[in-house]
Amino acid sequence: MLKTRVARNLAANRALPCRGLIFDQNAAPVKDMRFGRFCSGYNGCGWIAVHNLLQLTGRGKDPAEVAADLERHRGAVLGGLFGIWPGAVARALKREGYAVTVCRRVKRFDEAVPEGGVFILWYAHRRGMHYVAGRREKEGFVGYNVFRGDRGPEPLGPSLRGFLQRYRYRGLRLYVAEREKE
Repeated sequence: MLKTRVARNLAANRALPCRGLIFDQNAAPVKDMRFGRFCSGYNGCGWIAVHNLLQLTGRGKDPAEVAADLERHRGAVLGGLFGIWPGAVARALKREGYAVTVCRRVKRFDEAVPEGGVFILWYAHRRGMHYVAGRREKEGFVGYNVFRGDRGPEPLGPSLRGFLQRYRYRGLRLYVAEREKE
């Protein structure tokens, strides 16, 4: 059953014109991409964060393939009802050849990401949980697929901790990815 759903979702998702970085999971065509039993406008932030991180490091893949890989390796929580399992993020990045450091202490989030480094931030807010991919630049942190209606990268500010506090979000995990030497 899982293999059938993954294959069906992969075929449907490949038919949608979606390429490059994804800034808003609620915008067409991304919102219509299937992940598990649901559309990505509802539960797609996890696979989108993995996809965006791959894009940021120059290892971009077809978004349909990223979503299918996470489904295929049992990354979907209850058929995608609650998005992806937290451990599936690190496993997916490791399969792509990244060394992944997982940080669970919010006060260490900022120091965990080197300048130019890429990350996936997982946090809780009043309506649920959300994953975003980002990069640390000289001016501060920048995120992708942060808010509904985003049309480009979203400045998060000089500190991830400050970003979380400003919006009263609860930081759950930070995944810092580095490409392993080839």
